[in-house]
Amino acid sequence: MTRIAHIANMYGPKSGGLRTTMNELSLQYAQSGHTVLLIVPGKKDSYESDGAVSRVTVAAPQIPFSGGYRMIVKPKKVIKRLEDFRPDILEISDRTTLLTVARWARSRGIPTTFFAHERVDGIVRSFARHLPFQSVLVRHWNMKTRDSVGRIVATTNFAAEEFEQLGLKVDHSPTAKLVSVPLGVDLEKFDPRIREVENKAFAYFPDNYIFACTRLSKEKDPLFLLEIAQELKTRG
Repeated sequence: MTRIAHIANMYGPKSGGLRTTMNELSLQYAQSGHTVLLIVPGKKDSYESDGAVSRVTVAAPQIPFSGGYRMIVKPKKVIKRLEDFRPDILEISDRTTLLTVARWARSRGIPTTFFAHERVDGIVRSFARHLPFQSVLVRHWNMKTRDSVGRIVATTNFAAEEFEQLGLKVDHSPTAKLVSVPLGVDLEKFDPRIREVENKAFAYFPDNYIFACTRLSKEKDPLFLLEIAQELKTRG
């Protein structure tokens, strides 16, 4: 039995991909006989346990203009929880305040894995578009992330590119620093053959169209779809 801890910022009711990934990983780990601890930000400190999976919420402030996301500003509270849990492995879905925790774990010989769900340059464009020296900041940020963890799991090839630019190469060997593991889809739930009502909306669409499904949040930047549509129209 392995004791696995997974820590993250930006985890909340609206965090779709990251939240789903952490919950599904913990479920699969527990079913495989491991003990799991999840540590995420929230309104207040809390603790709950569901058999092999425990969830700790650390009180954290909301990030302004982020749509409700929170960031842990006291990583020492996370470290204290980890010291009590005594993990064999630390997984981290954050490259901001929790990188301190990753370095703490590595200094104690605890293997660390960072999950790259997004790219820093995309975050900067969404939340700090007018920040000067963006390319320098992004490269420094990625180098700090690379050097703070033992392994990087990119959930898309797009996310892996930033680390490939630093000299890493995607490899799936047991000792690889950078691996690409695409997020899966529940093919039993998302199967068009099991829909209850026939969707007639697409019957009125032209032969050539692009369908986009997203949520109205700043980091998803849905208005960018209009720019893409205009570019495609220009190209005919």
